[in-house]
Amino acid sequence: RNPSEEGSNYLISLLDDAQAAIQQSRWQAARVPLEKLFSQAPLSEAALAAQLLQTELDRWLNGLEPMQLQTKWLELSADKRFEPWHNLLAARLALNDLQQKQVDSALQRLGQLDPQSAFYQEALLTKAVVLIHSSQAEQAIDILYLLEPSQASLQALQNFYLGEAYYADGEFAQAILSYEKVLALVPGDWHEAAAFGRAMAFCQFKPPAQARTVLTQFRSDFPQSAYHDIAVYHQALAEEQLGDPQAALNLIKLLKSGQLAQSAEYGSIRNLFNAKQLADCAGIRTPVTPHG
Repeated sequence: RNPSEEGSNYLISLLDDAQAAIQQSRWQAARVPLEKLFSQAPLSEAALAAQLLQTELDRWLNGLEPMQLQTKWLELSADKRFEPWHNLLAARLALNDLQQKQVDSALQRLGQLDPQSAFYQEALLTKAVVLIHSSQAEQAIDILYLLEPSQASLQALQNFYLGEAYYADGEFAQAILSYEKVLALVPGDWHEAAAFGRAMAFCQFKPPAQARTVLTQFRSDFPQSAYHDIAVYHQALAEEQLGDPQAALNLIKLLKSGQLAQSAEYGSIRNLFNAKQLADCAGIRTPVTPHG
């Protein structure tokens, strides 16, 4: 084999190892291949890509704030060596804007994506997420159907956000089908969010008895879920609609928090490489106020 090709394959394998560890939230494990890259081939193309992953790692290990991350990514964007990663940097900056509720800025960053460069699929997915949060669900749906993800993780994200977009657009039957496609994939980080979205869509679209069944299953499958309170609340509503106020009262007593919604918005940000963020910063759907 060509020695230079073998060396290049080794560097790429280190990069892949680091990215896989980050995707699985194994922060310390990700440090080892990144440190090898920086020490053995600091000027290589792989080392440039590793700098992008290093900012991701810094986010979790060093607790970088959104403005600090923005500064880092803007510095990388200004470096011509990072032009091949324009799509990825645009997606990162847009997600950071979204976290700070700067939707217009996020959309502007995603306005000039390069279909021929790496991470185009991920950047398109990011654009769909921003559109959902800017009340443009129909446009988000159109973009999501343009995606051709090859990785199972991106397939899960595509279907999850189709569920979110359909839910936002009031098409609850389509939302349920999209969430169920996520659940049909190999279990992963997005199953809890998809199961919760499916349960909420059932509450909007299906009879109370079916909603109660789905909510009971969700609470059984995810007893430590960040969405515990809102699932309990909606199950209590279902019990009340089914004529069992005592069961509803018993459920309300299970609420772990005095506030039903601990965040103003549901799913304010989900980093494409780190689904663990779901449990850390996702909000909770605003509960439907019972009538009467």
